[in-house]
Amino acid sequence: MPTENIAHKLAELVKTTESKVLLIDQAHNLLSNLAKVTPPSAQEIQENYPFLSKILLECYPETSKKLEQKNLETLLVTLNMLEEINFAIPMAVIADTLTHQLTAWTTENTGFELLTNCTASSEIVGGVLISHAGHFLNLSLDKIIKEK
Repeated sequence: MPTENIAHKLAELVKTTESKVLLIDQAHNLLSNLAKVTPPSAQEIQENYPFLSKILLECYPETSKKLEQKNLETLLVTLNMLEEINFAIPMAVIADTLTHQLTAWTTENTGFELLTNCTASSEIVGGVLISHAGHFLNLSLDKIIKEK
């Protein structure tokens, strides 16, 4: 599968920065285990790295027969290249619900190749702060009140 297709597939499956970090950690751990004298079996990989196993099978279907180190390395490089959009939300907001809504909105309106990163901020009473690729949008309640 070409790299651009892998990036698209990864962003579609991973969706959030939190999931990206988990996947990177699992990939690094698995790479370390593969270097051991007795590497883990396919079943051990599925049991110990369930999220990573799912992603590998989606991106590299041939890994069901044999996991290759180069696929893991390519996966890591591609993961690190995925862009993120950041949302700062009020601490009082139920983060999981809003994260899910913002992830869905990002996917529908910007495409799959943008991961969502939501962080709760005690500095925001209401609204949201959005940043992406050096651009920033302040939609906080504090700013709205100060402008009126």
